[in-house]
Amino acid sequence: MVTRANSSEPFGYISMVFGLTGTSMIFGDIRSFTIEGHHRQKWLNHHITGMLAAYIATVSAFSVVNMEFIPVVVRWLWPTVLGVPLVIMMIRRYTKKPVVKSVV
Repeated sequence: MVTRANSSEPFGYISMVFGLTGTSMIFGDIRSFTIEGHHRQKWLNHHITGMLAAYIATVSAFSVVNMEFIPVVVRWLWPTVLGVPLVIMMIRRYTKKPVVKSVV
């Protein structure tokens, strides 16, 4: 069995990434629920973001436990790096675009 010296070193970076991501989602939710009518207009965006964030968290947990051949920081962060662009793509795809009325 091979042990690594100071294997907890990358957790500072990992904690920063997950902490900032979670904090930004919390502030977005607070803003959404305190502005009149905002949540009703953006509920699909919140739902897509929440579901995909849960999926990213699940894949991160699986990766950390089972993919020991990958470096520690990569094990924790690759689902986030691939998942956030997926969240952005899905929100852009399913968000209703405002209808522009032309004056003729």
